Amino acid sequence: LAGLAAAHVAREQWTAAAEAANRALANVSPERHPKLTARALNAVARADLAAGRGVDAERALRRAIELAPTERQSYRPLVRLLLEQGRPEEAAEVVREQLWITPHEESLQRLLANLANARRR
Repeated sequence: LAGLAAAHVAREQWTAAAEAANRALANVSPERHPKLTARALNAVARADLAAGRGVDAERALRRAIELAPTERQSYRPLVRLLLEQGRPEEAAEVVREQLWITPHEESLQRLLANLANARRR
């Protein structure tokens, strides 16, 4: 079901994505299947973002990161959301957390540098 939710997200079918993701979350143990749960939470967050529910999206993305910190798909939407909300320090902290896990990710290093430069202005 998490894969179905991801397919709906890819087609920007937000209601169907949320329904499939919520079904997946109801049937999966986060402790036994953290990556699968994280993928479903990411789909829920994408649907929440599309519906303008930033608080709910943030909660889902942070939980996804907590469950599966090596799954990179939740970091960028969270950073984007925090920046849109005028929270660049928190966005930079999220990037630093991801860099701790994947230190050689050049795109993250550039993003962190850009955030630092933007704060200096």
